[in-house]
Amino acid sequence: MSEGQGTRTELKTVLAVDDNELNLKLFSRALVRAGYRVLEARTGEECLACLQRLRPDVVLMDVKLSGMSGIEATRRMKADPTLAGIPVIVVTAYAMQEDRIMAFDAGCVDFITKPFHIRELVEAVRRFAGE
Repeated sequence: MSEGQGTRTELKTVLAVDDNELNLKLFSRALVRAGYRVLEARTGEECLACLQRLRPDVVLMDVKLSGMSGIEATRRMKADPTLAGIPVIVVTAYAMQEDRIMAFDAGCVDFITKPFHIRELVEAVRRFAGE
């Protein structure tokens, strides 16, 4: 797990979960510029471990991850009362209706398909980060 450039504690925190380094760099760069602190996880397991130590304001979750899927990580997160209130936004290349249904059934609050506009991503984070 690594952090983006934002280090001031008053910044809202986003945990970006994706196994693609380019996607993580894109998320981090865009969100740091928008005034967020960004944490990164590359697997569902790493995401859950990070959530046990930190409480981000929002999670960006890819669906297809090595090992545990993003949907399973979200289900486990939502089953934990200490983590259930953290909004999860899916960011994925899977755009089928079944994928959307599965994500919302797992407890996700929004669904963004790749490719996406940076503005769309930042606006979704703002909406769910309580700003």
